[in-house]
Parts: sequence; structure tokens; C-alpha cells
Amino acid sequence: MNNKITRRKLLKTIEVVGIGLLAAGCSPAAPAATPAPTAATNKVSAPGTLPIVKDKITLKVLCRGPRDFNNNEVIKWERAQTNIDLQYTVAAGADATTKLNLAVSSGDLPDVIRAYGMSLADQTLLAQQGVIIPLDSLIEQYGHWSKMMFADYPEIRPNVSLLDGKIYGMPAYGGFSHALIAQKFFIYQPWLDKLGLKMPTTTDEFYEVLKAFKTKDPNGNGKADEIPLSGNIPINSGAAWNNTLDTFLMQPFIYNDRRSSRSLMVDNGTIKASYAEAGWREGLKYLNKLFAEGLIEATVFTNDVAHSQALGENPGVAILGSISAAETGSFSSRTSARAAEYKPVPPLKGPTGLQQIPYNNTGTYGPGQFMITKACKNPEAAFRYCDFLYSPEATLQNMYGMKDIDWRPAAQGEKTFDGSQAYYATLRPWATDPNTYMSAPPMYQKPTYSVAIDPKNPNANQLNDWSRDIYLPKAVPNKNLPLLIFTADQSKDISQLAPAIEAFVDQAFAEFVTGKRNPDKDWDAYLKQLNDLGVAKFIKTYQDAYNAKFKK
Repeated sequence: MNNKITRRKLLKTIEVVGIGLLAAGCSPAAPAATPAPTAATNKVSAPGTLPIVKDKITLKVLCRGPRDFNNNEVIKWERAQTNIDLQYTVAAGADATTKLNLAVSSGDLPDVIRAYGMSLADQTLLAQQGVIIPLDSLIEQYGHWSKMMFADYPEIRPNVSLLDGKIYGMPAYGGFSHALIAQKFFIYQPWLDKLGLKMPTTTDEFYEVLKAFKTKDPNGNGKADEIPLSGNIPINSGAAWNNTLDTFLMQPFIYNDRRSSRSLMVDNGTIKASYAEAGWREGLKYLNKLFAEGLIEATVFTNDVAHSQALGENPGVAILGSISAAETGSFSSRTSARAAEYKPVPPLKGPTGLQQIPYNNTGTYGPGQFMITKACKNPEAAFRYCDFLYSPEATLQNMYGMKDIDWRPAAQGEKTFDGSQAYYATLRPWATDPNTYMSAPPMYQKPTYSVAIDPKNPNANQLNDWSRDIYLPKAVPNKNLPLLIFTADQSKDISQLAPAIEAFVDQAFAEFVTGKRNPDKDWDAYLKQLNDLGVAKFIKTYQDAYNAKFKK
């Protein structure tokens, strides 16, 4: 579930209610000094212990979500555990933004703002107005589970801090390998076995494997119906997670992270656009060669997920040899026997020896998931509630449902896919009953929260294990673009430049691969078109924001 709110939408609506300091031309300077929280009116228990308060109090929570949580079994459980009467106002989509704006403009603030996924720039707007308070002293004095999270992943703290170095919005973090390393690639193992081929480890070996898939009838039906390599449309609502051709297969030539601020990277403190670097050109040459020899499906730039799934589950014989994807469900039915026969390809080594895969060290859910407002009379209790949400049981119930209804602790001897002791086991499919789970950040899902093998779905936990064992050794944790804070002018520049640049890059990528452009002859013209679209200004905008936060 996407619990994030887009910066453009939030800025637009915040400006309406008059918090638009950035819109007025002010930079997101460090928020004005905010007085430390006063002594709690109701003393809280020691960090990490329950209940949080002896005498019941009320906390009003404005939460972004798809449905009313007040009668949710998770909230009922949280009320009983904490002794806090949690009163939730829940809104989805544009209504969530409207409710936040009305609360700010009227001064009728909740105690807590939860699950908005608010960007650092938008947090700065609220912090400058004193709407939300800094949390660092509360973390230090009352943190338990949150301190563990920051200790386990020290890179989180600078990523979610504002320019004054303080945290105003607590993050959610999923420390599980699958989501942190999502650029995977799958190949049909039975074809390798039949042809006596090893799992490819280099771009040259992969090329030879694709040629064998095309010419040696690995499915044995006497027809030339094999598709050695396929993928999805480059960017579209119908595209699957990392199914595009420019993800995994560009890594042997250039670091390419397609997450937010697509294809930008940090190279020793300098922001660069992967698609304007020499390595991108070399990657284009390689893919062009594959396409010219008929090794890539001709419709790769128009395929949607339904097409890929039809390929992966072709009746009778397999016809799909390989595909880039975050998980097998992008090109199969996920739990089928056919899906289980596709195996992950390790990061390929390129001609220069480059062998890498992007690693998302900012987590999987983002910042600004729990903020305490100036209206809160019990900020200590509010923060203790936030800290409690990071605990193992609260995290699992929030994400997966109620203990002993949707899941249970794993028994001794219950194993995960890799043979290690499991942490929990599922009792019924996820989201069976919307009243027994929330999936509302914040939470902290540690890698050790591993699920036991489900006899009905034995491949369910392979993704995390593959990520850890096959991809993590080659993961690059220091090139992905960190969370930045932009001024109003910078945001305006990005919103004006990004759509045209990204659309052009996608179009040119397809043209280079299919031969409509020549990676040798047309490269300089391509760079000129990028410059004409303002790519230098676009990159400088990100560089300035990066320098403001990290080069002090």
C-alpha cells in the first residue's frame, strides 16, 4: 500500500492555507528554535515498558489511510497495551491533504500526524511555523525500539533530519533485503540445464546464453518460439516493479537507480545523471547488439504486466527465457510450478569489471511518518506510543495482522527458505480481513523477522534470501540519491524540467536499443538534446540541495 503523499500535491494544498513560506520565496532554512516539550501531565513508564501511562489519557491522531481504523483490532490492541485512548481521524488521497490543511489553518491540530510520508521540505514548512516539534530530546530520553533502529541503521538519521540536524518526523524502515535491493533478474533454469549451460556471471556469458536460447530449441517443441529476453514498458502505470530493460542490465556499465529522482546518483559528493554518462552509452551498445540479433522481444517497449505474465505462464511449454523483475509475480502467477523454475541471475560483470547493484539505504517507507504537533499536551506519551510502534509485535500486527489470527510466532525448528530458524509463520493470506491489519507507518521490520516456509507456498521467502545471498555482496550503498530538501524555486525548477527530461530519456533509450538511433553516431546529438532540455540546470538544482544538507 502506498502511504506516501506526493510533494507537489502537499505543497500545493499547504500554500492554500498560508503555510507557503517556500512559495513566498523563502529557502527552507533551519526551523526556528522550538521550546523543548514541557513536563508530561501524566508520567510515562520507562522506555520500552508497558503500559505507557498509568492513568489513561487521550491522543488525537490524524492518519492517512484507506479506511477507519478506530475499530480495527490492531488499534484496540494498542489501546489495551498502552493505556492510551487513541482516537483516529483517517482520510485517504486528496481528503487526507485537505484534512491536514484545515487542521493547520484553523489551529485545531491533532496531537499526532501519522502515515503521511511527508517529505523533508514539507516538514520544514510545518517546523518553521512551529506546527510540529523536534523529537531528538524525546528520542534520547524515551526511545527504546527507535534507538535500536537508529543503531542498526545509522544512515537513517541523517537522511530524515532537517537542515538544523534535528528530526521532526519519525520514519518507517523496512530492513529486509528484498525491498532494499529490488533490481533483480530471472532466468529459466530448466533451459540452462537442458543446454548444459552455467548461470551467466558476465555480460559476455549472458549474451552466449541468450543466443543458445534462441537457436537451440530449449523447450523442445521444434518451433522457434523461444523469447530469450523480455521486459516491460519503460515508465507507465502498467509497468511492473523493476521490469524495465534499463535496470539490471545497465548496471554492468553504469550505476542506474530508477527509484525517486530517476537515474540520478551521487559520485563522491557530485550529483550525476546516469543517462548522460559514458557508461550509459556502452550499455546502449550492448542492448542494441542484443536487440539487433533478435535476442530481445521486439515488443519490449510496449509490453505491460499482463503480457509478461502471459509469457511466463505460457500453456504447455515455456517460452520466456529471462526477464528483469523485482519478483516472479511480475511475470508469472508467483506460486505456480513454472514460477519456481525461474532463478535469480547474480549481478553481471561488465567489460571493465564493473559488477554492482543499487542498494536503497534510505529504507523502504520514507520519512515523516509520525509527527507530534505543538497542540499535544503529552508529547512524552505520544513519542512513547511512536516508539512502541517500532517494537516487533506492534510492527508485525500493523503489517500482517493479528497475532494468532493472521500469524503466530514460529515454533522451534520451523525454518525459512535458507534453513535458518523462522521468526513467525502465517496462518492465513495477507489482508484476509481489513479489520485485523493496518499497514500504516511507522514500523520497523528487521531482517530477522523472517517467515517460516509455507507448505502451500514454499517459495514465499526466497526473495529476501536471494537478495541477501546473491545480490547484497555486490550492492552499492553510497551512490543512491539521499533524501533532500528543496526551496520553492528549486521545486518549481524540478517540476518544470523533470517531465520533459525523463520522457526524452525513455524515448531515446528505446530508440538507441531498437536501432532508430546509433549509440556511436548519435550520442553527441543526444547529449545536445539533453542540454537543450535543461539537464545541466536540473542536475545543479539537486547538487545545490545536496550541498545544503550534506556539505556544511
